[in-house]
Amino acid sequence: MTTGINILNPYTDQLAALEAEISIAEARGKEKKRLLDCYNAFDLDENVSDMRASERRIDALHKEHVRIKEALETEVSREKALTIQASISLDPRTWLSSARLKSVDELKICRNTQNELLTRQLNRDHHEAQAA
Repeated sequence: MTTGINILNPYTDQLAALEAEISIAEARGKEKKRLLDCYNAFDLDENVSDMRASERRIDALHKEHVRIKEALETEVSREKALTIQASISLDPRTWLSSARLKSVDELKICRNTQNELLTRQLNRDHHEAQAA
């Protein structure tokens, strides 16, 4: 039946082509409107405020990271010294000396402190990754 209309109306093919162009133009217009609505919904002040809050959070996290890193470096140095002091020497008189036993206790505390610092660092990194 369409073939019969094409024969009767020589503008049918042009009309179909123009309708297709109109359909494409309408789709482009809808996309442009969607983008325009998105741009109009953008709140610059709110986004600047969020950005500044994020920058402050990053600065605070960086300072905390540096503080933890320095504390950990201090504890590692302290551990090396305490390991030497707590080690058993060839002289049996030092094995049960109060200085050596104190070094052993301090070494345990030092290692616990290191574990706490590493745990805090890992937790901070985990929360930072979730926030991103």
